[in-house]
Amino acid sequence: MVASTCSPSSMLPHHPGISSCFALLEVVLVSWVYGVDKFMENLSEMDINLPAPVKLYWKYSWKYTTPTILTILLMFSWYDFGHVGYNGVAYPFWVQILGYMITGCTLVALPIVGGCEVVKRYPETTEIFSSLIRPTHQWGPNHYQSCDNTEERIQQSLP
Repeated sequence: MVASTCSPSSMLPHHPGISSCFALLEVVLVSWVYGVDKFMENLSEMDINLPAPVKLYWKYSWKYTTPTILTILLMFSWYDFGHVGYNGVAYPFWVQILGYMITGCTLVALPIVGGCEVVKRYPETTEIFSSLIRPTHQWGPNHYQSCDNTEERIQQSLP
């Protein structure tokens, strides 16, 4: 039997696996798929100029250190699965699954709603991927909009 002073919120800190999984996915997508160098260029376009040592620190943090730490946390979370308890009393297996589900519900809502919006806006599957990865003609740094030949400059900046 579980102690009566136990609350569902006492289980949540013991379930970092789901949040670590989403954080790892986010870091990998930004640093490896989009690219740290491209991200740094975006910061420069926004007039955020970082000194070289700070850029190097963030580059290695986003590319190597953070994914490594999050992977280790995720592995330990999976290794520790089934051993969560309160005051020396282990929670039943179904309660631990419930804890993962409660934590997961808060994190899964955004991708589900985003996916529904994508399907609603792009009913043809062939145009989904290409339209999501290509910028529109209006996209670009603000200084392009104040220059002459705006359309020509935007076209030159697109891949």
